[in-house]
Amino acid sequence: MSNARFQPAVCVLVPSPDGRSTVAQVIRGTHVDGETLAARLYEYYVHRQDEGDVLPADLTLDTVLHHLGEQGAICTEGWHESLNEPSDAAAEITWQWARAQIERLLPGLSWEVDPEQRHAMPWERTTS
Repeated sequence: MSNARFQPAVCVLVPSPDGRSTVAQVIRGTHVDGETLAARLYEYYVHRQDEGDVLPADLTLDTVLHHLGEQGAICTEGWHESLNEPSDAAAEITWQWARAQIERLLPGLSWEVDPEQRHAMPWERTTS
């Protein structure tokens, strides 16, 4: 399964959170493989790990989906964080933790990823 294939987004008009207007709720039907989910968890937690926070022992699928939705909303609104690269230690620890979380929560999920969509982890990046 390639994470480059997706269904068109669905748009539903809903009341805004403050109840004073209407907003568009966009629901995407993206196919996401295990590596992509782990990469999203990695991105969410790696700087927290670098700052000394303890990674949660066992996430729930609801927590993973919440983080994924939050990241999608930030990108939809055009907000992107620009952070320094994490330390090699934090990157490796967080990546292994993120993989283990997804493997535990969604056993048997495909880990094949479209090379054009794959995110290089810090320890995989090459310098020219």
